[in-house]
Formats: sequence, structure tokens, C-alpha cells
Amino acid sequence: TALSAGGVAAAAACGAAACHALRLLIRELLEKLAVTHSEARRLDDRPGSALLRARTLELYILSLLHHGAWVTIGARKLLLAARKGLRSLYRDGGGATRALCLSAGYHLYVLLSLSSIWTHPLVTLQCLGELVGVSAQLRSRDVAWIVPLSGALRCLPQLFLSACSALEHLGEPLSSYPFRLLRLCGLLSLVGAKAIATPLYLRATLSTRPELHQPAMLPRKLVTAADAAL
Repeated sequence: TALSAGGVAAAAACGAAACHALRLLIRELLEKLAVTHSEARRLDDRPGSALLRARTLELYILSLLHHGAWVTIGARKLLLAARKGLRSLYRDGGGATRALCLSAGYHLYVLLSLSSIWTHPLVTLQCLGELVGVSAQLRSRDVAWIVPLSGALRCLPQLFLSACSALEHLGEPLSSYPFRLLRLCGLLSLVGAKAIATPLYLRATLSTRPELHQPAMLPRKLVTAADAAL
């Protein structure tokens, strides 16, 4: 079911509130694990630095959960297709609208809570683009079948990159084996995702399926094309 502009705004606001609640839960868990205070002080003893590092770590973990959830949804779709045939890829497995609402809330929350993002134009444009693209999918009809795989392809490289950022934030040496392995996986997944997503995008553009050519889907197509070009 397509949402109105007001419905998309309300869904994004609710998703952002859910992300903040999840972040508070992450904060409580980190405090119990003594990461938030003792580890942050060990990494940097300057006043206020421990709190800043802890808050940044919370956002990295939130990013890992967001991207990991999309990769899981995409993998579940592929496993279902392996059992029931390729035709199941074109069916709505349910839950796409809820996932898109939470994703819109996540991108909105990052833009509002991470002030440093505005000093990095490309990162800001990517986050704004994803918010626009997800909103376009929420306003489109009968596109739920394409949501799981398209979301997974976008989020798989970001999953590894977020893991690298979290390790670096915790003081892991850049030359360490886990960091180098994650960075290699991130690079390979980025190249692979582009190699898979670009032909799919061209096929969708030339497809005769009417749901892919409705006006509400145009922002999603533009964002996908810009992301592939960058």
C-alpha cells in the first residue's frame, strides 16, 4: 500500500523515535559491559572525550544493526527463491513497508543526531539520497517485491565499512588482521554490489512492469543511478 507524503513523514518520525529508543538500549548495554566509560577513558583521557567516543560508538552499532537487518532480509528472500523457484522473487513476502519505515527513520535520525555528518558533503548527500529513495518506495504501489534485494545490495558494503569504523573507533590497529579482512570484504562487496545492481537497474528501466515506471518511483531511480555513478 502506498503512503501519502504525510504518512511517509509520520512513518519516518516514528522510525526515528524507535532508533533513539534502540540507541538508549545500546547505551545501557555498553555501560553494563564497561565499554562506555572505562574503555573510552583508556583510549583518551581528555575531559569530555570519553562521552563523545561512547556516543559515536552507539551510532556505529546502530548502523551495524540497520545494515545487517537489510542484508538478512535480502538473504531470506534469496533462500525463499532457492526453495520455491525464481518466481517467488516477484512476490511480496510481507514486511517490506515496515522495513522501509524503520529505514527512513534511521536515515532521518542519523541526519539529526550526527552533527559531524554535515561537514562531509558526500556522506550527507548519500544519507539524504537514501532518505529520498526510501520515501519514494513508500509512496509507490506494488514495489514490495523489489525492496528486500535492492536494500540488501545497498547495505552489504556499508555493513563491512561500518564494522571497520567501529573497530577503528575502539582503537584496533589499521594493520590488524580483522580490520584488513573487513576492509577487503567491504571492497569486494562494493564492487560486487555495483556489478549486480547496475544491470538490474538497467533491466528495471527497460522493463515493461508498470509498477517500476510510476512517477512516485522516479526519485528512487535517480538516487540509484547517482549512487552507481559515484
